[in-house]
Amino acid sequence: MGPFFMNIFEYNYSGQLIQYELKRTSRKTLGVYIYPDRRVQLRVPRKVQLCVIEQYLNKSAPWVLKQLEQLPSESINSAPRFIDGGQHYFCGKVYTLRVRQGRPQRVDWVDDCLYLYSLDVCDEQRSASVLKSWYKQQAQILFKQRLECCWRQLAQFDLTEPSLRLRWMKSRWGSCSTKAVITLNLELIKYPEDCLDYVVMHELCHLREFNHSPKFYTMMDQAMPDWRSKKAALEALKL
Repeated sequence: MGPFFMNIFEYNYSGQLIQYELKRTSRKTLGVYIYPDRRVQLRVPRKVQLCVIEQYLNKSAPWVLKQLEQLPSESINSAPRFIDGGQHYFCGKVYTLRVRQGRPQRVDWVDDCLYLYSLDVCDEQRSASVLKSWYKQQAQILFKQRLECCWRQLAQFDLTEPSLRLRWMKSRWGSCSTKAVITLNLELIKYPEDCLDYVVMHELCHLREFNHSPKFYTMMDQAMPDWRSKKAALEALKL
């Protein structure tokens, strides 16, 4: 992953100021991300013109303002409630949980809401289980994609293609075995993709350097020059 450039700007939408980080990357599309600490980040292609950015901001501003209003007032470290109106994170964004009676038990992702259908809307434990299953389904898709993408970026190192395992873990984000099995913490599905990529790249580098020696960090610098900022973001969020 190549370097990026980021600056702080303000956008006035109908008298409401939105402060945002502008991050120019190698991506081909524009995207806006809202973090639990109320940071708004706009990611754009390196050569996109300012007029295009402003058009995108004008279109996205109502959604951004609504998301900021819905951020939980309590500490982000407090336990989330699995009730209608509860706030939950998915890929670094906050979503409102809408609990409905219905079967099959499932979660439908619609705009800024997660519609959770349960056999018993009053049973928080059941709702938590349904949401956890949905998180795992999403992670199975996204984590596999990010692992393959990051592995291809390390083609110069001729690394063994790893297999992937997913687990809910309390004390670590990931691990790499000597048999080229990479295990990722399912909690990462709540975090921004940059954080996920950092963990994936970290574990991939262990395929070559099974330690935290200077050689390992040299490889990390080559593979992901901005890994330190991604690591700092991951540690700061604590969703």
